[in-house]
Amino acid sequence: MRDEIEQKTGHRCGLYASSIRYDDEQQRRMEKTVARIAPYVDEHYWLPLYGQAGLTSGARGTVPTAGNQGRIGALRKPLPCWSLFTEGHITFDGRLSACCFDHDGRFNMGNLTQVSFMQAWHSEPFQKLRLANLVEDVRGTVCEKCIAYEDAPGVQPAAPVGAVV
Repeated sequence: MRDEIEQKTGHRCGLYASSIRYDDEQQRRMEKTVARIAPYVDEHYWLPLYGQAGLTSGARGTVPTAGNQGRIGALRKPLPCWSLFTEGHITFDGRLSACCFDHDGRFNMGNLTQVSFMQAWHSEPFQKLRLANLVEDVRGTVCEKCIAYEDAPGVQPAAPVGAVV
């Protein structure tokens, strides 16, 4: 299927797996599992501990990073969220989600059993969410509570200084 998609579109799809690295001991414990998964994916990568849309902030004394800053070794500033522009996350029930942390459907951008991927990807709700991220003002969007921005030093969901809101 991947080769067929590449032939038709010129885009190569991939299967990726990630693990959250919140301390050295946890990473060592995961190595055997990662080794078992690696032959079946194009790439495995480690992520820093995020707050999972605000759900794990402070759990077990952890200090998650604000926003989706990407992979360890290639971290970015949290706004705009790079994932909104580069990745499609499909939920177990066939919905296109704007967020890899979506566990309850609040980031739903389209039901892929009813519309095409491209229709959902370019939908008005997705475009509005991307625009809010580009202007770095995610107040009032589903991204507002991402990793409890209000608790992260120097990172706020509000517009940057000098922006007109």
